[in-house]
Amino acid sequence: MTKKNDCIKNIYNKPSFKFRPAKSTPIAKDYNSMVKEAYDDLQRIINSFTKTYYNLEKLFKKSENERNEMRSSLKYIDLKLKDLQGKVEGNISCSEILFADYFLNKDYTESEFTDAYINSGMLTLNMNLESDDIKDSKIEILPSSNGFPGNTHMVNTENDAIHFLGESNLNMELNNILDDRDDTYFEYEMFNIDKAIIDKCHNLGFEYKEKVPFNAKDNCLKLTFKISLEEPKFFNCLSLAPYVPLNSDFNSASIKNFIISDGLNTLQDIPVNRPFSENMLLIFKPQLVAFVIVELQQISSYDAKIGHFYFTDAVDLSIFEAENTLNYHRINGTNPSIENLGMKYDNELKKYTGPKNFNAKTGKITYLDNETIKKKMFYEPKYTLSARCSTEIIDAKRYLIGIKNVALLNYSFRESGTYISKTFQVKQGVKAIILDSQEFIPEAFDKGKYISYFVCFNGDNDWIEIFPKHRASEGNFSIELNSSITEDERKINTLYLEKPYEATSINLKIVLSRPVDKASMTPIVYSYNLDILTRGDSIEY
Repeated sequence: MTKKNDCIKNIYNKPSFKFRPAKSTPIAKDYNSMVKEAYDDLQRIINSFTKTYYNLEKLFKKSENERNEMRSSLKYIDLKLKDLQGKVEGNISCSEILFADYFLNKDYTESEFTDAYINSGMLTLNMNLESDDIKDSKIEILPSSNGFPGNTHMVNTENDAIHFLGESNLNMELNNILDDRDDTYFEYEMFNIDKAIIDKCHNLGFEYKEKVPFNAKDNCLKLTFKISLEEPKFFNCLSLAPYVPLNSDFNSASIKNFIISDGLNTLQDIPVNRPFSENMLLIFKPQLVAFVIVELQQISSYDAKIGHFYFTDAVDLSIFEAENTLNYHRINGTNPSIENLGMKYDNELKKYTGPKNFNAKTGKITYLDNETIKKKMFYEPKYTLSARCSTEIIDAKRYLIGIKNVALLNYSFRESGTYISKTFQVKQGVKAIILDSQEFIPEAFDKGKYISYFVCFNGDNDWIEIFPKHRASEGNFSIELNSSITEDERKINTLYLEKPYEATSINLKIVLSRPVDKASMTPIVYSYNLDILTRGDSIEY
């Protein structure tokens, strides 16, 4: 029955016009038949277009109705949100304000009066730097990584020609990480290409010669690298500087953790879990260091244009056919090798490793020279009679981890340091404050007070000590000004302070110190919050 229906459908869809060439004098019957058949075919086409027109008109009307319904729904949701916002705002006390500093920068710091050190979300004692050159260290990417070194796929157009960005700068030398220069850096990349694009390209040309795909199977780029020193040295800090491309859509990778080891029995595995968006100084317990392992992850991507080599079958095609039917005659071709990236592929284990920055036997860098890499990675293979190679630009999502510098350092910290916040204005007047903070004191410190907090009002330099809530056993974590409550009503851990004025501004001071014999360690404050109750119904800050 199906074959019968298909046959009827094919007969119906075919034109009825049959050409009847005149061998001599035209025959009226044949001429009239051709005119009638042509008329019927044109009438069928007109009817088909008319039917399509009415169907489209019907669909457009339906779509317009759906859009109107959507607009009504959005207006209703907007009204509900405004109503909800009003209820939420009605429940918020307008007489409270929170001042905080997470030490990501110095925006809330009176720099002129601060000699403590602020960096990467930490307030520490200031330090004296004792560095040691590790440029000759061995550095390698470990097998748990899943990306590829360098910038070998990104493209733009120059003079109407496709130009690989890596032709100008490959950024694939691991040694760039150790050279202590800001104008060199290392890139590690992975791509995610939409399935529709891959299907359009017949799923060809998305892997290296060794059948290793550069199109990601997951949405997380992982980079784990190991730096091995020529001989163990004493350190207590790891410094890292990121490379951040000039792209508004780029989100930074994150440092998950790092491992410090002397190569024998002393090992520190330190979690970090912080964005790698600026220079970071990671402090660890002082020890001899034989190697360090750093793990980074990138879960965000940004839009990119990449170059895609593809091969087409040129056999039995004219030049014009080859130009016009490229997408329909794609074939497998020879893609660039993963070894051009300084990597090795194990056929038995079906895994790739590397790269490393030098060959342990010869002491020479394992990479090919840059010009050779460019020829092997960016130039199309030669045209043959049976196949031709071309380059096209396709859209992709690029995952990137960029590193400028990594260094191991040995810092000695000063014995004391002070931080003073900027002046926080509270024009409605301060009624009460509560302090909270996140801090760390090394276990090796003897019992004592190594982090102290003080506040002053209206810049009078009368610094009053206050304790964070988690140290309430040591003293007052709350201060109330010019309170009218009786002695019997007063709360514990609260200092009731009388001032001859109304306090309309506040500063916080933090004093850090360390034991004399612990020069390689520092107390750390990660953040503080000043919760302020004001006397008015509205606040300007």
